[in-house]
Amino acid sequence: MRATAILSIFALSFVCGCDLSTETSTSRTHTYTEEKPPVPEPPADAPVHKMTVREFYDQAEQDRAAVNIKYHRTWLELTGEVYEVFNKPKPIVIARAAAGPDDPIDRQHDYVTCYMKEAQPWETLKVGDTATFRGVNEDGMLFNVTIKDLQGGPTPEYSTEELLSRVSADLEPAREELHEQPAVLTGEVARIAVEEGMREFDAKLILKGDGTLELPVHYRDDQSQEFESLSVGDNVRLIGGLMVVHPDRVDAAKHRICLTRSHVLEVIE
Repeated sequence: MRATAILSIFALSFVCGCDLSTETSTSRTHTYTEEKPPVPEPPADAPVHKMTVREFYDQAEQDRAAVNIKYHRTWLELTGEVYEVFNKPKPIVIARAAAGPDDPIDRQHDYVTCYMKEAQPWETLKVGDTATFRGVNEDGMLFNVTIKDLQGGPTPEYSTEELLSRVSADLEPAREELHEQPAVLTGEVARIAVEEGMREFDAKLILKGDGTLELPVHYRDDQSQEFESLSVGDNVRLIGGLMVVHPDRVDAAKHRICLTRSHVLEVIE
């Protein structure tokens, strides 16, 4: 059985941005801090420790304190799968261990938070890509991160109108192409509310459609602060994953596609 401390601390470094040394921080509504001072880079000729995200976690499972000391403010190159990309409070990529089909569920939640040098990393990579992340380690997070050996490409970008047009024309082909795919999405906020009957969409924001269709947006409670400042009429740029409903859904006539696990990239002036 995996150590509880590893799960509670490393997993929270993903959802909360908390340090490995902070064992008591458990708030899921805590956001990534903007006040953390810059992490100094080691000399250019300093050793680089190369491993997978999984190997990094395996070492920490054996002796977390020793890992903190061994890799404190050293160069790490960690290879893993892109799990999430967002921009609050600064460009961040969440990299996770590539999970095998027979891995237990806790082995599928080994994450490392990467604070990126690149201002818009979604223009380089997308969720599901494999890459090596080079950065300075501090408390199990990487800072000043650059991307190496990327297997993938930029996150596709769509307008709300384009997506609604595609699912309106023929839902089944659109579902085959777009369902569970990462996307950057632009659109106008039509309303901010949870609609009865939305079920698993649990939408808290609706993007304006053509009067017949509209596009619900789902985000986790721990990301709600990103959306609190939005108002009806705002033109927004979001990032998340697309879900296209099955044609036999009761509400498919109005809600055929939605954005899930969403983050706000910007409000377009």
